Amino acid sequence: MKEYTQNVPNLEISEEERNGSIELMSAIFNVQSTSGDMKAMRSFIYHFIANLVDDRIHIESDDSGNIYVTKGRADTYPCIVSHIDTVHDIIPDEDYLVLNNGLEFFAIDLALKRPTGIGGDDNNGIYCCLDNLVREDNIKVAFFVDEEIGCVGSSACDMEFFKDVSFVLQADRQGYNDVVNNISGTKMFGSDFLEVISDDLDNYSRLVTSGGMTDVMQLAHNGLEVAMANFSCGYYKPHSDNEYVIIDELILTSLLFRDIIKSAYSDGLVNEYFREPYTDYFFNAGDYKISDWYSPSETVKTDKPMQTKSDCSYCGGELEYDSTTDAYYCFGCLDYDYMNS
Repeated sequence: MKEYTQNVPNLEISEEERNGSIELMSAIFNVQSTSGDMKAMRSFIYHFIANLVDDRIHIESDDSGNIYVTKGRADTYPCIVSHIDTVHDIIPDEDYLVLNNGLEFFAIDLALKRPTGIGGDDNNGIYCCLDNLVREDNIKVAFFVDEEIGCVGSSACDMEFFKDVSFVLQADRQGYNDVVNNISGTKMFGSDFLEVISDDLDNYSRLVTSGGMTDVMQLAHNGLEVAMANFSCGYYKPHSDNEYVIIDELILTSLLFRDIIKSAYSDGLVNEYFREPYTDYFFNAGDYKISDWYSPSETVKTDKPMQTKSDCSYCGGELEYDSTTDAYYCFGCLDYDYMNS
């Protein structure tokens, strides 16, 4: 199943730690959520954090349902964010079976006797948030609602929560090797931050590229002037019934976040990144349509053929060429398919 991964380093952790990671993944993947119905995942996150019994952790939420968690006392914090909705319909729990073969996680709809989506987009991001929350002494994590219908939660989030963050990381991209620094023309970080984390990226076989809409882009549009990035995290064929998650690639992504925190964070440091004012929004949060933020008629070049057949490398969805990134965009994944570019 690893036909889309170009280069993945060996995972060098103990069997005990790997098994603990698999246990956390399984707990997350067994919670179903979809845009507009995330109460089960919100409850899971609250109960997980309560069970840590750590008085250094403070948790709160806003009227939109976003969850904000602060651990420790510091002048500044590293920050990891994720979204808690998926695109998959919620099926009866008795029909939803999460399986892993030691290498991959996937899910089965027992009633229909066929695969169903496991929600790696963005359950994998939730894993990275919770895994690093447990391990770090000082950290902030945020969980946004309704990203899949236009970054609704992050567009309405409490920006005061982010006033003392040093940088923001997100794990919300298919595959493994990508570090997204350009989202539809919005730059996420500059050369200074890249220099600080470049050894970590090399150690984990990561390459800087462009990518699709996600919450860190919205935080930039909200005016947050710190370095941010979105990372591939080991899920494949997103937004489809055949979605699966490669276990070691997800663990490696969380370990990469841990190493970036070691390299780029010290209390009091802000990894500032000042962006040009951005006004050309591609979508209207809360009233999301592809055409609101992506217009093929404006982006299709004449020197590359437009693909409209179902041939996305990841989910088999419809592709069209986007000249702003020189890549094909998949309407199934809501992301770029660089394997076809």
